[in-house]
Amino acid sequence: MGQKSYEKMNLLITLNMNSEKNKMTIKEWVSQLAEENAGEDYTTFLEDVTQHGCVSGIIGELVYYRDTTKFYDKHEEEIWERLYNVSDNMGIPPLDVITRFRGASQVDTGTEFKNLLAWWATENVAGEILAERE
Repeated sequence: MGQKSYEKMNLLITLNMNSEKNKMTIKEWVSQLAEENAGEDYTTFLEDVTQHGCVSGIIGELVYYRDTTKFYDKHEEEIWERLYNVSDNMGIPPLDVITRFRGASQVDTGTEFKNLLAWWATENVAGEILAERE
């Protein structure tokens, strides 16, 4: 392997390691959002997310498809891991779980599917954080 190839490989490895360090989990991101956006109460913000859903626009970072698809792409592995955990707990296949999500019946495209899962994961995490606080 030539010196330039070796340097490129080291740079790619370093960039990958840095991007992994900077990647927040969904839970960390939702916690941070709650802290930043909940002027009156952290818990109330999380309750609003779980009760009214992302469809309400409560999370401005997840309103437009370009943002929800980017979120999905960034967190795809974590979203599916959560989905499989819910699926296992319910004893039904993951796609059957998805059909029960708010808005699932209106999904007609891949973009809408990513949007649905991004919103679900965010709402799911908000509920998880609330349960931990009780």
